[in-house]
Order: sequence, then structure tokens, then C-alpha cells
Amino acid sequence: MTNRKHKNEYSGKRVLVLGLARSGVAAMRLLAGEGAIVSGADENAAVEIPSELAGADLHRGAFEETLLDRVDEVVVSPGIAIDHPLLLVARSRGIALASELEIGARFARAHLLGVPGPHGKSPPGTLIG
Repeated sequence: MTNRKHKNEYSGKRVLVLGLARSGVAAMRLLAGEGAIVSGADENAAVEIPSELAGADLHRGAFEETLLDRVDEVVVSPGIAIDHPLLLVARSRGIALASELEIGARFARAHLLGVPGPHGKSPPGTLIG
């Protein structure tokens, strides 16, 4: 039994993933597997790209507004500030924004429980576990 209510939601959808560290690469892999047309970008021009993404539509270096052309949704790494100029432009264009965590949660097969906040998650996390 699966609880993937978002299955097929991404088929043919054009998604830009900002941030190409491990979680960004995982988001690209997940969304591509769901049929999305995925591109990725990282402001770090020296970021290492895994061989599995060789040939993918990737951009390294300063984010340019043209990255948003023909994009339906932008998936944002936690390392990118919500007030980043490119995200402000995306919002002004009406482009949907989602965090990498949100994308993962959309496809989770288990029930999820989050413990928010910058500090003090270990004790409640231990109790929950």
C-alpha cells in the first residue's frame, strides 16, 4: 500500500532545483523519476556534480533570472535564504516554491512527525523514537 498522493503530479512539470548538494541531487532524482523535467543550479561554480547527473540541465555560478524561464516550480535548498533575489523574482512571477524537505514529505510512505525549531530537538526526538 502506498500513500503517494502526489504521484503523477509531476509528470511533465518543469522544476528547477536550487542547490546541488546531496539533498538537491536527491530531489532531482526523485522528481525526474516521477516524470518531471528537472534542471538544477548551484551558486558554487566548483560544486561537484555526481556522474548520474551528467548530461542533465545544470547551471553553476551566479543565479540568473533566465533560470526561471519556463519553470513551473522551484525547489529550494535550506542553504538558500528565502529572501534571495532569485526567489523574490520567482514569487513575483507566480512560480510555486517548495523546500527540499517538503518535496520529500510529499512522497513519504510513512506518517511524518516534525519537531521544529533551531534548538532542543534531541530530547523530543529521542522520546518520539
